[in-house]
Amino acid sequence: MTASVARASSKALYANGRLSFEVALQPGEAWHSCLLSVLEDGEQRFQAPRDCVKAASKSRHAETLSQWLRTVAKIETSNEEFYRLFRQALEDMAALRLPIRGTNHMVFIPAAGLPWFVAPFGRDSLLVSLQNLLIYPEFARGALELLGSLQAKEDDPHRDAEPGKILHELRYGELAHFKLIPHTPYYARRTRRRFI
Repeated sequence: MTASVARASSKALYANGRLSFEVALQPGEAWHSCLLSVLEDGEQRFQAPRDCVKAASKSRHAETLSQWLRTVAKIETSNEEFYRLFRQALEDMAALRLPIRGTNHMVFIPAAGLPWFVAPFGRDSLLVSLQNLLIYPEFARGALELLGSLQAKEDDPHRDAEPGKILHELRYGELAHFKLIPHTPYYARRTRRRFI
């Protein structure tokens, strides 16, 4: 990966693997800079957006985050540290929202984690939904609706399905589409046994 600095009003200094800026602001002044990165994977290069996102608050991401924050429970406190912690937790949960087509509408369930587990995971989706019940009860509704609709109805040794089992993991994409992986959905849960 290579990074470049765009539209910085002060010079970027690079030392010891870190990029830093010396910034001096007068009251009411603002400072802005954009870091543009290029990801490289062998011969492939993935360019950053060419434009510096100065108005990030007007981006599509900011709009969906704002909509999410309007739907979750609100907490008012004079404890600034707690407020920042709660706000960060809400933003983290927003990043884990996974839109899934429900029985007749769109539902959100919590993904198991970023970046590898952006998929429905039975146990993880249920636990996170339970933990967020007071904040966003729609997670529980979406998880129960999805997991119930995909509950195993017959034996399928390839996917370790048995009647009544709840899915462990559901994957989308090319490998799942061509049935090259059993996660369409997959019902087994890997367990580790420790022998003494």
